[in-house]
Amino acid sequence: MESLKNLTLFDDIFDGNTTACFYIDESLDAIMEMRNITMHHVRNPTGITISSIMIALALPFIFFGQRIFRFVAAISIATWVFYGCYRLLENSSNLSCDAQIAVSSVLALIIAITTGCLIKMALFIIGALAFASLTHLVFAGFPELNEIEDVPTIMNKSLIYWGSMLVSILFGGFLVKYNDKPFVEIATSAVGSFAFTYGLHGLTELTDADINHWVFFGTGVVVCLAGIYVQRRFRLKKKKDKKKKDEK
Repeated sequence: MESLKNLTLFDDIFDGNTTACFYIDESLDAIMEMRNITMHHVRNPTGITISSIMIALALPFIFFGQRIFRFVAAISIATWVFYGCYRLLENSSNLSCDAQIAVSSVLALIIAITTGCLIKMALFIIGALAFASLTHLVFAGFPELNEIEDVPTIMNKSLIYWGSMLVSILFGGFLVKYNDKPFVEIATSAVGSFAFTYGLHGLTELTDADINHWVFFGTGVVVCLAGIYVQRRFRLKKKKDKKKKDEK
């Protein structure tokens, strides 16, 4: 345990006076929480990297998600596990910054592999993350929902947020698990649009652009609907071609 408290992996990559966690925290706040913070450091190695990866992964999720839903589920759950574990270790452990990143990454990898191997688990996670992502996007796009008077908060989020997330996870997970292709198309498009929207927000933060959150919320909805439409067209075309082939 003592070795984890002193573990260093990224000293040669980052400025010796600044840890990797500093840059990761700044990027996560800008991307995941849609906080309008200026990237006042000229060289943030993580901001553009995280945002670019999110957008690159989002596009196949949006338009081809039903075909690669196991991969979508694995990557999505790995991202959320890393984020949650990293935040938990950050606030409740004495581990070094590099140890926090290493432990979170290993746990995320294990969960991702497990999810990719279990089809029913993958379906549940796709649905759960899709509806949870939509809920998170609503609260991030309209932060005043977390500032309602007389409502207790946990980790700067209101109980309304946490209650909505719980309902979304359960509803979305069971809905997709027991209703196949059409809902998988909706869920993967939603997950992809979530990643695209947050990646886009992260990139705009790097340029110090001041854009209202509702613009990103609207962008996410439009991209999600486009993905659902494209995936549905692909599925119907494939079904039609198969029918013609069987009739010959």
